[in-house]
Amino acid sequence: MKDQGLACYLPATFTDGPRYMRNMYLDAMALCKHFGFPDYFITFTCSPRWLELIMFSGEQNLSADDRLEIICKIFKMKLDYLMLDLTKKKPIREDKYM
Repeated sequence: MKDQGLACYLPATFTDGPRYMRNMYLDAMALCKHFGFPDYFITFTCSPRWLELIMFSGEQNLSADDRLEIICKIFKMKLDYLMLDLTKKKPIREDKYM
């Protein structure tokens, strides 16, 4: 009964907590102050219909969800290619990432 009414604070490292969100916001604003506000907001997602995943899954008789590490590696490779294209100012071909 004595514990009732005592304050309980979540650590700042607890994700989804208000202090964590505030720290992430302040970090983002510090980056914007140093580099300037972003011009684009790009969302890059993974698709189980990517040719690489279909080829690997067909050879191994697996579905795309069976080997998550392969999905992560292919996603990272495609993300690196996208970032290379964006930073080197090459024209983007949509079929390369689909």
